[in-house]
Amino acid sequence: MRKHLGYIVLVSHLIVCFGCNGQQKGKTIKNTNIHNQDSMSINVDKSNLKKEDILSLDYDMALAILGEPISRKSFPATEISKFSVGVRRYLPADTVLQIRELTFEVKADTNLTIWYQEKGKKWQPIHFMRWNKNMQF
Repeated sequence: MRKHLGYIVLVSHLIVCFGCNGQQKGKTIKNTNIHNQDSMSINVDKSNLKKEDILSLDYDMALAILGEPISRKSFPATEISKFSVGVRRYLPADTVLQIRELTFEVKADTNLTIWYQEKGKKWQPIHFMRWNKNMQF
């Protein structure tokens, strides 16, 4: 129920904001703060997401806004692969925790992978990487 109330408040806020400044062009977001968008009715231009936008998306929000990922994984931090090795520098050295990984297609030749760790009751982003689909890890 709380989640639905949050969406209602967000949508109401968007209606007021977009009605005042007329910034919505079609239904695509480019280089804007995605937290101010209604994820149910606006398509996000994934190829132009800014670092702060990506790192502000918790796990559930990423799925709601970016759509279905091409890959989902969950693994312990002790089993980080060569592909995910960059995430180690963002993790505490002395903890054993789970990592979640979402990969989205953002262009015909580019993917976006976001790694998450659980903080409180939410899965928060800790690192991301855009990468060419032809790369070998």
